[in-house]
Amino acid sequence: MAINVIMKRTPKSGAVGILNSVLQELSQLATSQPGYISGETLYSAFNSGSTIVFSKWMSLQHWQEYEICTERKGLIDRLAELLDEPAVTEVYLPTR
Repeated sequence: MAINVIMKRTPKSGAVGILNSVLQELSQLATSQPGYISGETLYSAFNSGSTIVFSKWMSLQHWQEYEICTERKGLIDRLAELLDEPAVTEVYLPTR
C-alpha cells in the first residue's frame, strides 16, 4: 500500500539558499531509492523559506529503509544545522 510522507522545515534567517541546495540533494537521493514514487517541494508564500516536501512511497517499509539510509542521515544532519526549529515529519496512509 502506497504511503505519503510530509516534511515541514523552517530555515534560520539567511540559510534559505543553502537549505534549498541540500533539499535538492535529498530529492536526487530519494529518486534513486527503491520504492520511491514521486515527490514535490513547496515553498511558503508567506513565511520566507519555509518548505513542505511531499513524497510518495510504495510502502511504509520502503520509506523506513530510506529514512535510515546513511547518505540521507548525513544530509539530514546538514539540514538540522540550518533550521530554526526541528523538522516535522508525518507519514500518512490512504483511506480505505
